[in-house]
Amino acid sequence: TFDIGTWRRRLGEIEGRVCRIEFPETVDQGTGFLVGPSVVLTNYHVIEELKDGAVAPAMAVLRFDYKVADDGVTVQAGTTFRLAAEWLLDSSRYSQRDLEVAPAQDPAPDELDYAFLSIDGAPGNAPVGGPTTDPSPALRRWIDLPAEDHDFTIQRSLYIVQHPDGRPLQVALDTEAVIGLNGNRTRVRYTTTTEPGSSGSPCFGPDWQWVALHHNGDPKYLRGQRPDFNQGIPVAAIRQLLAARGKADLLGAGA
Repeated sequence: TFDIGTWRRRLGEIEGRVCRIEFPETVDQGTGFLVGPSVVLTNYHVIEELKDGAVAPAMAVLRFDYKVADDGVTVQAGTTFRLAAEWLLDSSRYSQRDLEVAPAQDPAPDELDYAFLSIDGAPGNAPVGGPTTDPSPALRRWIDLPAEDHDFTIQRSLYIVQHPDGRPLQVALDTEAVIGLNGNRTRVRYTTTTEPGSSGSPCFGPDWQWVALHHNGDPKYLRGQRPDFNQGIPVAAIRQLLAARGKADLLGAGA
């Protein structure tokens, strides 16, 4: 059990740090979230067309605050940002193993399906909801790197804040979600609900500590079969690869 005030406050803070990734504008491609004032983390496969040049990076839009308003009816248009000129700070491709129903081996430690995007401007240092006349506005900030690696074997709860199928921001909760880790701990499987468009969403433990990057589901889904799991990249694996590349400061950059 958790203190209700702290639990509610943490979720409220996270809301403003998650965005829908679009290209062209209004066409949803996936989800992302701030890990620094000007840095968004998402999946490599979400922005693959931008990296390969099939779509111009200038076409991309990151839409924060796209959610249903407190009246339960109105959908807020959100606050938009664009990519910086040098927009790709670091990336790691997905693995072909992720597309296999029964993979014969684990994905390599450098196949983590992530992309760190540099944003034109600093949404993390800006007010939630855009410019305001409030003299002391709530700043958006970013999702913090946890102090310690999460133990998925002890705590099986896993929550995902996401834009499923491009819809306004939603949260999926599952208190018995975690199925387990693969052999080299580059993937964690769980049953928390997602849909296409959820790729690149942050996954949290029950106390709203960031624990993984959601990236796909059971390949059986693409074959029209009933899926048994969803899958993410543990924060520990991302941290380890960034450290090996000398880019550890991308998590909490500018904090």
